[in-house]
Amino acid sequence: MHRAQWDSPFTDVPTKAEVEAYKPVIGPSCTSGRFRVDLSGVPSTDWNKSAAHVFVQSFRDAYPDCAKSSKDICVAWERHFNRLRQIYRDHQERNVKTSSETLHQTHRRQERKSHVCFSHCRIMYFHLIEILQLYLRRLHVAKLYSQQHPSAARAIEELGVSGMSSDDSDHESGGGAARYTIVSKDWRSGEVTELLRLLDALHLRLRYCNNWNATSGAWPHLRLISHKSSTRAAVKGLPRNFYARGFLASLTQEALDELQSIEQTLPMGIPDGLREFVRFPRLHSFSELEIIY
Repeated sequence: MHRAQWDSPFTDVPTKAEVEAYKPVIGPSCTSGRFRVDLSGVPSTDWNKSAAHVFVQSFRDAYPDCAKSSKDICVAWERHFNRLRQIYRDHQERNVKTSSETLHQTHRRQERKSHVCFSHCRIMYFHLIEILQLYLRRLHVAKLYSQQHPSAARAIEELGVSGMSSDDSDHESGGGAARYTIVSKDWRSGEVTELLRLLDALHLRLRYCNNWNATSGAWPHLRLISHKSSTRAAVKGLPRNFYARGFLASLTQEALDELQSIEQTLPMGIPDGLREFVRFPRLHSFSELEIIY
């Protein structure tokens, strides 16, 4: 059967269909050169009885001086055959167990990947919701104060959701209320940043419109200034003064053309009256508001 060792795997075992289709009248089920036995069946099947005859004849051809009768040789073969059947069953059981373990490991690995993917998607979903809420809140405030700052609403619309700064949270690390560090966009100009801080301050001022008593709703989360910078590309097609001068200077001509900036500028200067209106006790600049908002 061409097995190198006693525990070598069995090869060229006849299939169930071959065994069931075999009839003794068509000749031997195998040859001495390609000796095949049905290890899933018993010695008395037509296939295995034919294989036993092939073995006996092959044994006599190899050992012509053997004094054993054909019956003795056949009995010895059946004893050996039953041993082979046991080894074959053991191999099959090990293969099934190994396949089951492999399938289980694969399933667990897929579960872990699915969990990681779900967690990532969940984080991204809430992140996008926060950015969208930030954009809508700033746009709402800009429209409320459109008389005091006529170009503020258009500036927010030009920036879009992609132009809002995102936050990184440490809440997953545990330990009390979540803190958020501002991931700044280095491509934005100082004028844009100051306008966004003004709108945040105006929103916070609106929350305290009734004798400094906060209106209903969740308290703004803690945002801390950091040195983290966003790796996302700059928003394209904005007025020239929306981009930081240092950022524009760092671009190649090809990158500058791809930015598609508009030469026309949009006034974003903050009126002094509006600046004084949002000034809070103990706060001296809009940048300090980022620590609490």
